[in-house]
Amino acid sequence: MIETYGCTADASYLSNGLLSPNDALAALPKILTDPKGTPRIGILYHYSSLKGCNLSRSVTVHSDVFAKIHEMRDIYDDLQTYLEHPAFQAEYYIRDAERVRSAIRAFEKKRKNLVRNLKLDRKSKRLQDTDLYAQIAEAKYKAEALMRRHEFIAGVKAMPRKVSRTSNLGAKDSLIFFWEGGKVGGRLKKKMKHYSEVTFGPGFDAYEAEWESPIVTPLNPFMKKFSRSDHPDQMNFIRIDPEEVNGEKGRVGDGNDKEFFNFRLAGGKVYVIGWTLSCIWDGKAEPGPVIQLDDGENNFMLSDRLSVKLDTSRPTKWHCRITFVFQSKYMFPDLKLDQVRVYSF
Repeated sequence: MIETYGCTADASYLSNGLLSPNDALAALPKILTDPKGTPRIGILYHYSSLKGCNLSRSVTVHSDVFAKIHEMRDIYDDLQTYLEHPAFQAEYYIRDAERVRSAIRAFEKKRKNLVRNLKLDRKSKRLQDTDLYAQIAEAKYKAEALMRRHEFIAGVKAMPRKVSRTSNLGAKDSLIFFWEGGKVGGRLKKKMKHYSEVTFGPGFDAYEAEWESPIVTPLNPFMKKFSRSDHPDQMNFIRIDPEEVNGEKGRVGDGNDKEFFNFRLAGGKVYVIGWTLSCIWDGKAEPGPVIQLDDGENNFMLSDRLSVKLDTSRPTKWHCRITFVFQSKYMFPDLKLDQVRVYSF
């Protein structure tokens, strides 16, 4: 109802009965135009505030239903915001964006009937989720997973790429040397056949591959003189196409029986996001072992391989661990990951 006191006579009909919210909003602009010097006030009342109103001032809705509707409305608001995230602007994730839009449209279409459709099971007295709730909840879950991947790889890209070296006392007065670069130290999530799945937090998941070299033995002076190569042995993490090994996926041997320097991974393209290298060194702490990474300042971060030249001046085994993700999950053009030099064999 609109109070028309002070209005011209042609507006008196507005106070003759109850108006729907839409009719009231449509009427207000009309009575506020051409005031003709007479002050007029338009007040919109909810029917429950009127004296003498015989209509019920409450609607019986179970608290669980009421809470569920509020939850669904919050999810709907979140989904609208998510579509503005850079991850959803990538052409690689068009289907993810459409899943969110579809959930938004479904909620807008069915929201008027939520109270009617959300029912309590008489036996369990528990609220039964509708198909609509399942749809928007799944869209929210997958949307947040995509955004977390974007956040994760953006954080990796922003990390310093400098490699650090430390040493600890090992057995028989020997030293254990460690080299570390990038994102490492994830918590084990799942042990797999060829590598492990690790996590750095909710939604920040990656994989780890580790292997150990055979014992490297220094060449005697005679062999050094006639050796065909001046380069020391190398440890390599190499990604190869499954087609090269008859469709086989996972770790592929390189013909050196059980022990070999290379970890040859057959499967999708990867990004190396971190690595560690270690050895037990029977020698002085300084200068200690020296390694070489022929990759400038990048140190193979966000590359699809790792190649380390080893110090063979002492007999020892070298242990390497690579942390990586599959590129197909991290195709975000705004992060310009493709500008990082990528190798292939």
